[in-house]
Amino acid sequence: MKHGGLVGIVALVAHVAACDTGAGMAAGGDEVVARNGEIVVTRAELQAELASTVGNTKNVPAPTMDAMARKLMRRRALAAEARRRGLDQQPAMKRQVEQMLVAALEREVRQEATSVVRVTKAEISEHYTKNLDRFTRPRMVSAACVLAGSEDEAREQGEKLGAALRRYQPDLRLERLVGKGTSIRRYGYFGKSSVAVPRPVLEAALAAKAAPSVQGPVRLRDDSWCVVLIDAIRPGTTIALDAVQDRLRNQLEQEARRKAEKALLSSAYDEAATQVDPAAF
Repeated sequence: MKHGGLVGIVALVAHVAACDTGAGMAAGGDEVVARNGEIVVTRAELQAELASTVGNTKNVPAPTMDAMARKLMRRRALAAEARRRGLDQQPAMKRQVEQMLVAALEREVRQEATSVVRVTKAEISEHYTKNLDRFTRPRMVSAACVLAGSEDEAREQGEKLGAALRRYQPDLRLERLVGKGTSIRRYGYFGKSSVAVPRPVLEAALAAKAAPSVQGPVRLRDDSWCVVLIDAIRPGTTIALDAVQDRLRNQLEQEARRKAEKALLSSAYDEAATQVDPAAF
């Protein structure tokens, strides 16, 4: 007789078809479609079960409805038996239930926040204007530095390069022009925020108005000299608001939703009001 209670419940579930499934109303006023003693399944509950499993609540075949009602009734009956045994009071079960409730609350709060968040075109435009530097591609310069032992040597190299530019631009082979043994540092493309390019070279390169061209002589920090060859210039460009408007709208809406969710959840839990006693650990 140890399992008599559970066996009895399963037996009752097996006879749901014998119950008067069309009679009676639940406490909430909804029509009862299945009954097993005190346990009932209402039409609304069955519809919700169908929606979550089958995904459709219209034109469902009668055998499917019957099977779903029996499945729901069985779950109800076994859950009732679990509560009778006190399983719902076990710490692990309470923790799982709390986690599920919190997850459900967060989903509902997220939906509430989504329903109230609206970002206007004016707000998008204001954000764009305040953060215009984020939508601006900086002016970039590609340059090489021809090192020299003195200012006069650097000036001579600059004159040689300038004459070569006037004759052969824009394709230069620096090694042939400046002679063997001359040190050349190539920097590729860089902008005003580059930290890999010596400051004097950076300032001279960014001051260039055209490419190819020669800048200098330039004095370096170690008192050596160089002349700067400007290979190419990429002008700075600003991305138009129309091109980023949808992305900004999504970004601002996400930020607004997170703030709204935080505010809604804060009404249920005040972190600042929580007091923890370290001595109790």
